Amino acid sequence: MLSKKAWRLKDVEENLDAIRLEAFVTAADRNGKQIQNGTLAELLPPKYWIEKVTERGDAEEGTILISGAIPIDGEVNQFANAWRVAMTNPDTDDTIAIAYTIKPMLEPIG
Repeated sequence: MLSKKAWRLKDVEENLDAIRLEAFVTAADRNGKQIQNGTLAELLPPKYWIEKVTERGDAEEGTILISGAIPIDGEVNQFANAWRVAMTNPDTDDTIAIAYTIKPMLEPIG
């Protein structure tokens, strides 16, 4: 999933490690629970990925990098019906968020 909003790296790189990542899941019982809570400091920095993409000759303006994930709370069911994820810049209180609902696939035929 990609949000319709993004921040330019140059606008947030000074406080990149402080940007908070949170995820919440909602199961069939409609009870929402936080499943992830951390910061970008827990992930490899964009500079690492930019170097890798540049080495491959694939660096282009406007490139979006999709990285790994911060740890999940193992006590919370990650296979919930709905997810809401947010990334908050503590310097500006600006948040990028997206929510989505899971629709199970049909049972395989055969």
